[in-house]
Amino acid sequence: MVRQLQANGAICRTFVNGSLVGTRISKSIHHRKINQSPVVPVSSSCTSRTFTAYVRVTTNRSANSIAVEGNHRCGTALYVRP
Repeated sequence: MVRQLQANGAICRTFVNGSLVGTRISKSIHHRKINQSPVVPVSSSCTSRTFTAYVRVTTNRSANSIAVEGNHRCGTALYVRP
């Protein structure tokens, strides 16, 4: 989910890259890379070009721990093209 903000920090618009989908991770998988490359349009009706972005990860009670890494070993990043 990406939100474009107004100059005062209020949410101007929200962009979601389709419906939420599930990915099943078995106990034998050690690493799993999931790539998403949405194109987020910039709204000229908003008073700033400031964005917040979210990645949602949920598990059930019997699941092993899941880590979303934001380092050089994965692509947890937001790239903005002018």
